[in-house]
Amino acid sequence: MPRVLSCAAVALSALVLSCSDGDERRSPTEPAPVTTAPVSLPGTWNGTMTVNRSGGASTTCTLRLTVQDENDPLIFAGNWTLQCPDGSRGTELAVLFVLPDPFLQVNISALQSSAVLDGCQWAGLVPRQGRKLSGDWQKPTGSCPGSTIQGGKLDLTKAE
Repeated sequence: MPRVLSCAAVALSALVLSCSDGDERRSPTEPAPVTTAPVSLPGTWNGTMTVNRSGGASTTCTLRLTVQDENDPLIFAGNWTLQCPDGSRGTELAVLFVLPDPFLQVNISALQSSAVLDGCQWAGLVPRQGRKLSGDWQKPTGSCPGSTIQGGKLDLTKAE
């Protein structure tokens, strides 16, 4: 009988080890984390931009980013359009620089539009995951000295 228990223990150990993905901190019943490869940048990205101002005021605007394929895997050009609840709306150029693997981030630099964001330009280094670009943005240091805008968050999803 002890030989049968020993063989069963070895078989069970082999089964548990074969099911492991190498992360020993996770229980055997906890699923492995899901990582989603980023989609290509060219296309239309829709979502929101939260605008934070000094003094604590905040508003959420609708942001659309249209990215063209420039035949360069790391540099893209496009247009951004922002529509805010106060009725202000602006469109201007944007340049996107992709940080290569393993960073999976995009630097978005947007030229200013006099119609929104107090005429300030904005930029953000945002992570890419799947169909999402989501992260912080800010106005470049020293630009728009009369503006109370501090920055905020943007959350974009690539259109189907």
